[in-house]
Amino acid sequence: MGQQEMWNDSQTAVMDPEEAGVAGIDFGAGEITGSRAVFRYGRLELRDLETDNNHRKWIYTAYNDEHRVVGEECLKYPGEIYTNFKRNPEDAEELYGKRLTGAYTYGYLMEKAFCCSVRDMIRNRDIIGDCGGKEEKDLYLFVGRPAGNAWELHEKEYREILEGSLHEIAEKPVALEGGVSVRIRPHVIVYSEAEAAMANEYYRGNIAPDETVVVIDGGSSTFDCVIVRNGRVLNEYSRQVGAGMLERNMFDLCLLGEEAAALSFDERRSRREEMAGWVSDSVGNHMIQLRRRKEEYFGPNGNDGNQYDRYPLLVKGARVLSDIDDAFMNTVIHRMPVRIDRSYLDEEDAFGGNHTQDYPDFYHAVRAFFEGARARCADKTTGEPVQADRIILTGGATVMPFVQELAAEVFQTDSRGIRMEAPSGDRRYSVSRGLAYMGYVELTKYRESLRTRSEVHQTFRQLRAEMIFRVRAVCAEEIWKEFYLKNLGQWALDDEKQTLKDWLNMGYHIPVDVVRECVGKLLAEKDVVGTVNRVLAENFHRLFPGEARRYEAGVRREEILTAFGGELGQITVTLNNLLGLRQRMRNFFHFLGMREISWQTVLTPEEKRKIKDHVRENKPGIMSGLSAQIAEKTHTAVNRIYDTMLENTDRSLDAYMEGLMPYFVRSAAERRAFGEDKAQPEEGSGKAPWERAAECDAAPGAQKGDAGAAERDSQCQE
Repeated sequence: MGQQEMWNDSQTAVMDPEEAGVAGIDFGAGEITGSRAVFRYGRLELRDLETDNNHRKWIYTAYNDEHRVVGEECLKYPGEIYTNFKRNPEDAEELYGKRLTGAYTYGYLMEKAFCCSVRDMIRNRDIIGDCGGKEEKDLYLFVGRPAGNAWELHEKEYREILEGSLHEIAEKPVALEGGVSVRIRPHVIVYSEAEAAMANEYYRGNIAPDETVVVIDGGSSTFDCVIVRNGRVLNEYSRQVGAGMLERNMFDLCLLGEEAAALSFDERRSRREEMAGWVSDSVGNHMIQLRRRKEEYFGPNGNDGNQYDRYPLLVKGARVLSDIDDAFMNTVIHRMPVRIDRSYLDEEDAFGGNHTQDYPDFYHAVRAFFEGARARCADKTTGEPVQADRIILTGGATVMPFVQELAAEVFQTDSRGIRMEAPSGDRRYSVSRGLAYMGYVELTKYRESLRTRSEVHQTFRQLRAEMIFRVRAVCAEEIWKEFYLKNLGQWALDDEKQTLKDWLNMGYHIPVDVVRECVGKLLAEKDVVGTVNRVLAENFHRLFPGEARRYEAGVRREEILTAFGGELGQITVTLNNLLGLRQRMRNFFHFLGMREISWQTVLTPEEKRKIKDHVRENKPGIMSGLSAQIAEKTHTAVNRIYDTMLENTDRSLDAYMEGLMPYFVRSAAERRAFGEDKAQPEEGSGKAPWERAAECDAAPGAQKGDAGAAERDSQCQE
């Protein structure tokens, strides 16, 4: 989706990003993370948002007819627990049905989880920053979505669900810490998570200017990939495969034992549903606990986790212990079938993304994703294949060693000389940071787009009166040549055409090319295209003063003039309009004699010749009357011509601004706050981050605000 379409679709007013609150929210499976873009003293900084939910790192929704709760508080209540809202609206309805239980729909549960997490962020003031004494604050929430086209096609529905959940926040002032209240105007913009992961790497200074990089974000609900070069997205790929599937396999293996590995996906699901009532506690609660066991097994960097644990399950009151060890996890990853929902609806995918598909195990599902990602290593615009220089892995699922091994194997990193960077310690916030970063970039870009468009429109406004005058003049002259000379001459010589009505039926539509040529000459004479492109060049150097290269793109005359198709058909000449009232017609044809002349009067060849000669001899008078009639008859057409020229120019400007995206991305990265980037060159090393790509920031430092954090649960209960 282009920038103009994105803002128009969201119906969001755009303001200065340095005055608004700009945040990125990664609405993951069982977890919501947020980051905020802060611009201070000429520097851009990204801050991770701390909420009550984030202190325990998880957000869940449990429900039944009595309780609607968000956060770990929900574990105290009976009933089902849902942790994965990363479903596009169409597939969610198909998977869960319109009504899940009682009066609650899948969309409703998503709304409650999103609303409560945003409310927490607002209460802590992290998400909106300093209000500067203002009573109102605009808040732009850039929320991630998978890159698959199934999500892109349902992006508007997804945004409406999320934005609709914030009406409670927008209806009345929100009480902040310190006794301050402010009215929040929230706006939701849905953005590709793959592009967000890329943006975070640019922010970190982790991608060289001319380097071709494959950024792979592996999460709990989806795997996304983006291929980038010089700040531009060349291609994307996404699949609905996520590490959250492993928790489901773990539960089934604990419940069914080794039998689980011998069953198909449908058979295993049927057995699980049959036995779920025999298990103490909700299945969702067990998923939560098993997710923690999975993460403890792999550890923070995939290699130093707890390789042995036991998980207890009460089935019909009997205690069943399962060893969470290498053999157990090997079965979960390599022996149990999984089902991957479709990610592409009307876009062909040779690797299974067009339809829901079962795979023999999670390992092969991930392999299929990597094979699809490798096939997308091409410029989507030109179709030209591209060679990756480096692969950057991010997202919690990519810490698992077998995922990294699969990436290296499928992309043939050794034989092709592709370097691969292991996940960084702060990978949990990679998407939310990238979303906040791209939020700042998109707001800045669109603000500049409006400013540039205003300057360009001023150039056309100064031209409008002259354009209208010339178009009307060329229309009048064209009517004289074609209708009064050519058509009238043919009528006078045609023995079958004997009445004035026969001439009238030879009506004439002014051709588009005549008007286009007229306008083109005016544009050239006034140097309009040159003036517009000088405005663009001046704005480019104002925005990016440090850029040594010149951005060659601009507006071309042909783009402005591809207008008016079919529009001039409404400028049609009729003899009745030209001659006026009957008395005028009698006076006009007085030279023919005193007999009554009507539209149906049969004229002799001599009378027709006299009419033709008389018309040619009276051009000044005819043109004088014609000019007044043309002004009336061309009013709608010339306005449409002018409006279409602006629309065409705006489309060219949109394409121009989209082409500036790499410059905006790099410019924002250069304005990041000093010391905030963990990927800065090591002191004394003299190496840029991309020169140290083989090194991995494996040790996950404590997130800001975690130390000494109270064990608080967040709930939003009605």
